[in-house]
Amino acid sequence: MKGRDSMLFCSSHTGFTTPDAETPVQLLYKATDRFNQQMQDIERRCSDPQEAPEALLQAVALAFDEVGSHFAVVEQVLQNDVQKIKAQQVEFRRRTHEYFSKSRLMHHARTWPHGYEGDYEMLEAIYRNEPMSAGLGYYLDRHFLSNVLAEAVRNRKEFMRSLLAEELLKRKGPKILNLASGSGREIEELAGEIKASGATVTCVDFDADALQFSQKLFAAAGLLPGHASFRKYNVQKMVSRDRNRKEFGPQDVVYSIGLFDYLGDGMLVRLLGALYDLLAPGGKLIASFKDCTRYNHRYYQWMSDWSTFFQRTEEQCRTLFDHAGIPTASLALHRDGSGPIIFFIVSR
Repeated sequence: MKGRDSMLFCSSHTGFTTPDAETPVQLLYKATDRFNQQMQDIERRCSDPQEAPEALLQAVALAFDEVGSHFAVVEQVLQNDVQKIKAQQVEFRRRTHEYFSKSRLMHHARTWPHGYEGDYEMLEAIYRNEPMSAGLGYYLDRHFLSNVLAEAVRNRKEFMRSLLAEELLKRKGPKILNLASGSGREIEELAGEIKASGATVTCVDFDADALQFSQKLFAAAGLLPGHASFRKYNVQKMVSRDRNRKEFGPQDVVYSIGLFDYLGDGMLVRLLGALYDLLAPGGKLIASFKDCTRYNHRYYQWMSDWSTFFQRTEEQCRTLFDHAGIPTASLALHRDGSGPIIFFIVSR
């Protein structure tokens, strides 16, 4: 949408009425046109065998930084009006679709093929840390995989695996409950330790495809039958303490490494309290959160359509546990290696 059409979009969605002034939104449109031109140039360079791959990757990063510098300005001038900002984000993604669609990872993050963000296929791709596309898409994939939260997701899985390994070493026949389990990759990687300890793991997810994927993964690792079960279940039902006891019984370890960022404060306070109550004596509740002070959230809200996770600070996360009635003395905090992920470990 260019020229007069661009001005009409700007006026109808932002409230600007002066047709001659270049607003921050219009400057973003110009920057978006430059971004598309840069993508076209990089795509052309990809076919040149003399081009250095790292130079192409750097060119992609610089193009992202340049257009991304406009996002905060637009949000400020729109006075943080959620609907107007959302409209501009949708328009930005429409204008850049031709190039972003060349990246399987970026396209996935924009289209939600499983109906929600951060699905098991996306997480598995981030864990593998390998581009899935060719040409320009290859460099867009690499850029996506190198961003702060992608690195943090990989570190999160590794750190969760180490925490589970510690629990498996010191427990005999523990019961483990994995909420919003996704692919369950950290469980599959601990197959030997799980079998040695006699542990049983219950994977809970509302995505039947994710549960089917993890079931095949666990079967190949020798965890079935006997060491794992799968429940298609809405985690929001787990705010009921009585229902939890009836459905799952006491647990030695309850954890989730991706769920809690997507739940509002009221729901989350109730859920944390109910999960704490589900722990057997000596049990552990392990909850991970993103620290919004350690990453640029606009990258995910504008470049992709991965934006429904809540922006929380460490102190705000601590407050949730306090409001859930969890004793401060029972709470410990750890961070993943790259910093954005906070692990809260609650001991019963």
